[in-house]
Amino acid sequence: MNRGLFENKWAVRLISLVIAIFLYIFVASENNAFVFQSAANQQFASINVTETIDNVPVTVGEIPENTFISGLPESVQVRLTGPRNVINQVLEKEITVQTEDLTDIPSGTQQIQFIVSDLPDTVDYQVTPSRRYVKISQLEEITAEIEYEIDPNAIQDGFNVESVSLNPQEIQLTGDVETIQQIDRVYITITNPQPANRSFSGSYVLQIVNANGEVLDVNSNVSEIEAQVEVVQPQSEVGMHIIPFGEDQAMYTYEYTITTPQSLVIQGSQPNVDTVGVVADVSGLTESTTIMGELQVPEGMTVINGGDVQIEVRITPITTSENEEQSSEETNETSEENETSEENEENEENEENNGPESENGDEGNTTESNESAVVESQDVEDESGNN
Repeated sequence: MNRGLFENKWAVRLISLVIAIFLYIFVASENNAFVFQSAANQQFASINVTETIDNVPVTVGEIPENTFISGLPESVQVRLTGPRNVINQVLEKEITVQTEDLTDIPSGTQQIQFIVSDLPDTVDYQVTPSRRYVKISQLEEITAEIEYEIDPNAIQDGFNVESVSLNPQEIQLTGDVETIQQIDRVYITITNPQPANRSFSGSYVLQIVNANGEVLDVNSNVSEIEAQVEVVQPQSEVGMHIIPFGEDQAMYTYEYTITTPQSLVIQGSQPNVDTVGVVADVSGLTESTTIMGELQVPEGMTVINGGDVQIEVRITPITTSENEEQSSEETNETSEENETSEENEENEENEENNGPESENGDEGNTTESNESAVVESQDVEDESGNN
């Protein structure tokens, strides 16, 4: 072997390149041979394949009229086996699984079989589960009105539900006779993520229960109900009272009458509000007239039937004689009050002074009685001596 050839790096590179090209041609020819062989198999042979389809819906086959079936599965699994070309075409269509013919099966709990219809003869199938126990009974259909209940946490404190609109308001229910007869309530529960202080709407799941609150196996033509909830603040009807302003009571007398409106409707959460004040400004008025009042609405409340409050003011001048009489009466009242006050003061002084005097007087009377007693005793002694 010529060592000089391998010591030349360019010679080594050239030999490596030739070997790499040879290997590439060899591998490519092998792959082409496999592809050609596969194409020949596809062209001259039929290959069987297996495909599995999940969640295939189950439908009801032939059944007698007014028959109801309970316990059917919603979907099953189907496994198809057959020629690739046929399977590919079958998969382009919708696979249908249904119950066997139930025309001659009696009522009660029965085991039925599931079949796949409209398949080519070259395709085999397997349904999982292939059989199922179901209950066959007489069909009953009724129309039920939908009720509703509202979660207490759905409405904010201080607000009320004015009305609830349901769509639809009634539904069709079907099931076996025994189950239909157990229906006690058909309703929805209205909830809200946050306590509402305004109107809202939502979709709510229908509940069909018996007297114990247990959910019944009954079919309905609608599964969810739309609800529109109108939320408002409380309203109440209240009266009005006059708050006069600017009266000249020395010169006039005033009478007030609210002509319109007769009452107010207020809305809000303010409790125990029976009347709303109306300011009647009569400053500078000298004769009867009609004025507009100013409502004094409590904070947090709104007047629903708002508008101008008309007040009829009747003004009567006070005459000179009336003024004098009024002044005289006031003077008399003042003097009487003063006299009464002076008498009270004198009585108080007399009570204070009479207390000690009465005590001294009693002592004086006692002394006098003692002296008279001594004199009488002396007279008796003298008479006895003389005798």
